[in-house]
Amino acid sequence: MGFFDFFKPKESEFSKMNKEIYDAVTKEFTESGYIKPELLPQMFDKIKTELDKGFGFSNVFSYDDCLTLEEKKNLGLPTRKKISREMMNSLSEEGQKLKDPKRTIEHLFYGHSSIIEKRYTLIEMKRNLTNDPYFLGYKLVAALDYSTCIVCGAYDGKIIKTVAELDEFENRKCCNDTCCGYTYVPIQKGLRSVMSTGQNYAGWFRKLSVQEKKEILGEYYDRYKAGESLKDIVSSFTEETAIKYKQDLNARIELREMEEDKKPKVRYTRLTEEQLQEYRELLIKRGKLGDWITVPENLESEMDVMKKRTPKEQHLRLEHERKNAKWIIL
Repeated sequence: MGFFDFFKPKESEFSKMNKEIYDAVTKEFTESGYIKPELLPQMFDKIKTELDKGFGFSNVFSYDDCLTLEEKKNLGLPTRKKISREMMNSLSEEGQKLKDPKRTIEHLFYGHSSIIEKRYTLIEMKRNLTNDPYFLGYKLVAALDYSTCIVCGAYDGKIIKTVAELDEFENRKCCNDTCCGYTYVPIQKGLRSVMSTGQNYAGWFRKLSVQEKKEILGEYYDRYKAGESLKDIVSSFTEETAIKYKQDLNARIELREMEEDKKPKVRYTRLTEEQLQEYRELLIKRGKLGDWITVPENLESEMDVMKKRTPKEQHLRLEHERKNAKWIIL
């Protein structure tokens, strides 16, 4: 059994999963009204093709022809994102009103697909935990990023050995809408998964500034300062307090973003090809991400790139580690 066989649904389940995703996505796109009605059938055909190939939403709109920086400014769109001209031409009058159409349109797809895919993945994981006598469990690995909530971060490195433990963690209600950037690494008898030997979420969190810790923890910062661990804090969460924590966290993030918008905008110069290559090599050397990431076009420095790193790139880092996990005999 290969590494990804631990997570891959069986052939019949894979087709069933894709059909469920397709039905949910087509319903969501139809009801949203963001795409011109006459273009929906063509888009749904592309979505079905991409799902059958095992891909996501990235190839539904062509990104060979994108809006220029000036066009994005004139339309009030995010200037740092690649925005497909084909996608913009597909938007209805309602869709044209969106402040960030790319993010909204992709969320319509990934919001459903990630939840459905996760449900099928958990079914397969429970089957392994129950039926495979050589299977020891799963190690939870969280992304070291602000996109990871403290519920998922607190359990970074936990070994899940039973279905009951898996249900207990999953029922803790991740504080993000479509769940955080964490993954499960399988551990089998006679084999051990060796992930990167970097720090865990708790270690990453300790190195944050006081202000950053307060933004993430909110009213729970005093308990953390008094010596309670993140795991102690999230273990005390009820469903009601978890919902309130999420609402308060979103309010703090929104307030910070509003304050940042008031600051003078920094002008960024485009790096040369030599500088981009030097940056890629620096990333690989430091083990931050790797050469599999697409470096944005308008950057001023390596430090600026690290600050602008998106949750999607963090998820790519996890996928990169999972694909390159090594196995050794115990």
